[in-house]
Amino acid sequence: MLEQFNILQKILYDQIFSYKELFVLLHEATELIKNSSIDNLLENNRKKDEEILQISSLEENCVNIIEKINNKVPIDKRPLTLSQIIKSIKNPRLNDLKNTYSELISLVNSVKQINEENKMYINGSLRAVQGSISFLVSCAKAGTPFYEKGGQLKSENLTSAMISEEV
Repeated sequence: MLEQFNILQKILYDQIFSYKELFVLLHEATELIKNSSIDNLLENNRKKDEEILQISSLEENCVNIIEKINNKVPIDKRPLTLSQIIKSIKNPRLNDLKNTYSELISLVNSVKQINEENKMYINGSLRAVQGSISFLVSCAKAGTPFYEKGGQLKSENLTSAMISEEV
């Protein structure tokens, strides 16, 4: 069973590496969202998708090892989850596995946190775009052209749309 624990630790190390890569990409995405860099954001999304695919593959490998460990555990103690396996380790030689698991959990929580922050930025950007669309729709309903030939807003028509009788 020690062999399965060693394999499990290797998988957890690989997951940590992938989650660190994902964390860096999420930080980059935060800056790209703030700077409205669409092309770079699309490239960042592609890289994140690759890391997420790698993490999914590692997760599947982890599940397979856990199944092997469960097959060596008495039936009345099954099925054990990864966290239960980690908590039940008494062998001091496997303390590295416990530490690796703790690091992975911490990193996963950090990824969740930055995802929530990015979600907040994206929702804020979406609200701004929706506000702009709403403004343009109200300008269009007013019936007078609001743009110069160069694409700039005509300032003299801007106030009339904002102070309209139709509300």
